[in-house]
Amino acid sequence: MRNIILGWIRSLLATVFLLSGILGMVGCAPKVQQVAVPEPLFGPQSAIQSGEYRTFLEENQKLLLQCSSSNSCAAPLFNIGVAHAYSKSPFHDRAKALHHFHQLVEQYPDSPLAYEAMVWIDLSASEKKRLRLQGQIKSKKAAIKSREQDLRAKDAAIEELREQIKRSRDIDLEIGEKEREILY
Repeated sequence: MRNIILGWIRSLLATVFLLSGILGMVGCAPKVQQVAVPEPLFGPQSAIQSGEYRTFLEENQKLLLQCSSSNSCAAPLFNIGVAHAYSKSPFHDRAKALHHFHQLVEQYPDSPLAYEAMVWIDLSASEKKRLRLQGQIKSKKAAIKSREQDLRAKDAAIEELREQIKRSRDIDLEIGEKEREILY
């Protein structure tokens, strides 16, 4: 009886080892690590994603009033500038954005945000230039359209005058023929 039990235990252990080996090779998927979502590197990103510009702007205005150390004012200045610079923000105001960016660059030139502010200043200048050129193109297109209309009107007048000249020549020819008929 003891041999039967030992045989049964051995076969049971062999089956367990065999199944665990098969499951180890086939059935187990690699463990997927959960990746933590990092905090946004770009401060205003949270406001842009959520659309909470008012809260973002108010919080940064409070921080700006409370800041005292040399670089603690750089972030609120930058964030307020972006809130005004971003075209989809309800607080979009290029002049206010430039004011805050210039203030940041002047007061905190060594701050990493000062370099980002310089990029925003440059982008704003490029956008202003683009809008100015776009306005010039629009006005020149309108002037061209007006001149084209004038040319069409003048072409029509020239064509009318040509028709009158042709009719006048035809009349002159008829008169000339009638004079010859009368004289001969």
